Parts: sequence; structure tokens; C-alpha cells
Amino acid sequence: MNYRREREHDERLIELVHALENADRLDLLADTFQIQGDLGALNNAQHRRPFDVELTFDQLSIVIESKVDSDENGRWNRPSHWQTDAIVNNAPGLDYLNQEIVYRYITYGTSELYSKAVERDGQTQYMSGPASGEFMHIHLDQMIDLVTNANDFLSYCDRRDRWLKLMCIEQTKRAEALNQLRLFAHFRTTYLAIDPGEPDFLRQRLLLCARVGVSGVL
Repeated sequence: MNYRREREHDERLIELVHALENADRLDLLADTFQIQGDLGALNNAQHRRPFDVELTFDQLSIVIESKVDSDENGRWNRPSHWQTDAIVNNAPGLDYLNQEIVYRYITYGTSELYSKAVERDGQTQYMSGPASGEFMHIHLDQMIDLVTNANDFLSYCDRRDRWLKLMCIEQTKRAEALNQLRLFAHFRTTYLAIDPGEPDFLRQRLLLCARVGVSGVL
């Protein structure tokens, strides 16, 4: 699995929803997505062009926009051009969706940490997650919990297991990020102290040190 490709996450989510439907455990999905009441039977689960994933049940449709390392379209345009705003404006007119629609924004990578200036109630707010207030942000930790809990009820699936392992690796990278930055900061300070006249730690020096670190020789 290529963790950086959103489509692969979408495929595994669709597979998971079908498996939960077969196991009569769609309540796990409802809990993670914070949807009250019974979803009813699963009527459709597929990719859609206006957004990423459609999950339609008897009672409602879930419209999902997923991100790994990219921000939603609109970051460099006017606030009204945000991708999630456009989805909310257009989704009610799509005849394949239930009349009741809920919106979820899933982030698997660095997309979870991006901040943006969004106009809300006449004020500019700086926030992470979806620009549209109609979308609920589903974080990486929540997706890990969903798959972990689902595994207690579902038979083993290699694709799902690999997906979970890669999400856990991403989670560990975040947890260790501060320690890694401290190590690099110490290394950079020590290196620059060798020659106080050097302006900064240049890219060429990074490549040199990486080569020495791997090979042990110049």
C-alpha cells in the first residue's frame, strides 16, 4: 500500500464498511463518525467524482472527503472557494444521495496539521481541519481505533492489517517528531560550532553528512 495515496485509503475504508455490514456491526462506524441512531442497511459505498467516498444507508448518506498530505483546494483562493464548502453546496442536488446528508473529513497524514484562515460568522478564524463547518473532522487516531475495534469482530484481512500497521507507523512518527527535532537541533548547533563563520546548515552539507552516516567514509 502506498500510504500517501488518498485513493488507497478510500478503497480500504469502503472494504471495511462492507465487512462491517456483513458482520452486522455498522454501529462501530456510526460511533467513530459520531452519528446518532441506527444507520439502517448499507445501500451504496463507492468513489464519487464530486468528493471522495459516498456511503449511503437507509437513513442517511455520509459524504467523505479524505486527505493524506494535501490541503483541500482553495488554500490560495478566496475563502468561498474552499473544496468542502463547494461539496456542501452541491451535494443536496445529487440524486444518488439520501435526503439527509452528513459530512466527514478524514485526515491520514500531515493534512491533519494544516491551518487555514476561514471566515465564520463574520470573523476570521485560524483553524485546522475542513473549512466548512458542516464537515466533522475525523482524525488519524479515530481511524486507528475504528479499524482496531473492527478487527475484534471481523476475520483477518491482510489488506486491512497492512492499512492499520501503516496508520500506526504514522501515529508513531508524530509522537516521536519532537524528539527527532531535538536531536537534529543538537546536531545542527554542534556542526555549526565547528566553523562559526558558516551562515547556516546548507543543503549540500546535509547531503554530505547523510552520505558519511550511511557509508562511514567520505
